[in-house]
Amino acid sequence: MKKNKAPSSRRAEIQHLYQCYASGQTTLPACALLKFLQKEQMELTADEETAENLIDRYEIEETARESRSMTFEGFLRYMESKDCCVFDRAHASVYQDMDQPLTSYFISSSHNTYLTGDQLVGKSHLDAYVCALRKGCRCLEIDCWDGPDMEPVVYHGYTLTTKILFKDVITTVEQHAFEVSAYPVILSLENHCSREQQEVMAQYLISILGEKLLRTPLDHPTTGDLPSPNFGVCEVTGGRPTVTPAAASLAHEPIAARCRKIYKDCFYPAKKQKSNESA
Repeated sequence: MKKNKAPSSRRAEIQHLYQCYASGQTTLPACALLKFLQKEQMELTADEETAENLIDRYEIEETARESRSMTFEGFLRYMESKDCCVFDRAHASVYQDMDQPLTSYFISSSHNTYLTGDQLVGKSHLDAYVCALRKGCRCLEIDCWDGPDMEPVVYHGYTLTTKILFKDVITTVEQHAFEVSAYPVILSLENHCSREQQEVMAQYLISILGEKLLRTPLDHPTTGDLPSPNFGVCEVTGGRPTVTPAAASLAHEPIAARCRKIYKDCFYPAKKQKSNESA
């Protein structure tokens, strides 16, 4: 027995479906479209009104619309539309309970965010941070190392990956942090810098991020629980995004200590070489 040849393209596949339900007719009646919706699309709640609404939306040939049917071109427009997408459109916005502690959630995170290539000789680029943020990433990794002229750099240490300036990374984060998500951004700082360049990093974090930088402890003083993701959703005030609650002033503390408090000991002094003691 000769097997039917598989459709050679997506259009041919859709045409095959159309012909099956049109049953030899030149157009697809609303009742046949409804059958297609229920059987193939599994839209069990669809009714004839649903089918007719699709005809009104996607059929441009007046004669077909008047006869409450759909031409192949109209059917093709429907099949390639958002109405035919398998993704649940109710999930296009946040639908989960977002009032639980931060530790209750999986957080979209990025490893070696700065890299656009491999981890040995790849290129570090600011666009990698932009791309991650635009994909909804909420935790970015920044590997920080001492750079020339007291400018901390970001790259994959002890490799041939290229270097970018720490201050440029923070500026990029500030510009793009809340383009697609209002939830807080976590900066995972892998800090290899000397104390002197840690202070430079702290100055950049405070001066560039401003009030967007959280400077108060997050955990509950009694239970130790972290707040929910809603604690610092993005607000747009005065034409620029900020994060609430507003950062508390820590001006009386040294910059390095300030950053240790912000990032819970992500900042640490460089290890000192032990001097050789005489016997």
